[in-house]
Amino acid sequence: LSYTTFAYSALRTETEGETLKIRVTVTNTGDYDGKEAVRLFRSEVNPPENQPLKSLIRFEKVFLKAGESKEVCFTVPAEESFRYNAAGKKESLPHEAFRYFIES
Repeated sequence: LSYTTFAYSALRTETEGETLKIRVTVTNTGDYDGKEAVRLFRSEVNPPENQPLKSLIRFEKVFLKAGESKEVCFTVPAEESFRYNAAGKKESLPHEAFRYFIES
């Protein structure tokens, strides 16, 4: 529960070698100081039947004064781009096999 409001902007991605970096700017647009949980989710572009629709993979809680903005950066190394198949075996996938998105 928060007594203020937040806005997200300037979402961008970049790669450094095999690591994906996802950055977003969070702004406290309300009249009060507050905390916001910025959550990074991913979903497979073409998921098999046994996969979840989306998965929470990172989150960061930020405190912002009224009117303040902050950039949040999430890092996803290549070794975390995988899924488990129906037999329970780990399958590596490229970052491009996933959609990444931010939710509050």
